Amino acid sequence: MSRGFIEKEIRREHSKKMAVLVSSFIGDDCRKFEELLDHFYSDDKQLSQRSAYVLAHCFDSRPSLVLPYRSALIEHLKTAKERHPSIARNILRIFQESEIPEEKLGELAQYSFEFFEDQTQTAGIRIYAMTVLYNISNRESELKPELKLIIERQLSHENCTTGFRNRGSKIVKKLEHELDD
Repeated sequence: MSRGFIEKEIRREHSKKMAVLVSSFIGDDCRKFEELLDHFYSDDKQLSQRSAYVLAHCFDSRPSLVLPYRSALIEHLKTAKERHPSIARNILRIFQESEIPEEKLGELAQYSFEFFEDQTQTAGIRIYAMTVLYNISNRESELKPELKLIIERQLSHENCTTGFRNRGSKIVKKLEHELDD
């Protein structure tokens, strides 16, 4: 299969089947993964959006393939608000389960707070940002009281989705327990 296979499949359809097929094709091949990243960073909105979904599938099946690119992914959050929501959602989804590079901790916390507090963002983005912030607070415990207050404030809004309310309530309970210790 030629270099164009990844782009061709991504453009053909947007589905879980496509994401699994392309991530399987990429396998452990760094060159193929870098081709996917080229599409992910592309200015072509559709190609970038669909590549974000494949990127998340690559992380799920082979996290070690994504790890060397964590700093670049955090940098990409800088412009993610101007792009399709899937960009931020999938980057934050990766970081809710990935170790955060020490030198990027503050930057990721800043972006995560921005996404979390922005009521115009989708529930998925805000939920992943909240989880990333909680994970950061486990390394930077001085964030715990502030994070607890912000989550409680967000939970007081009537327009919270069930998923947001569920995740927020669980994190608040954890924070209460941790702050009492």
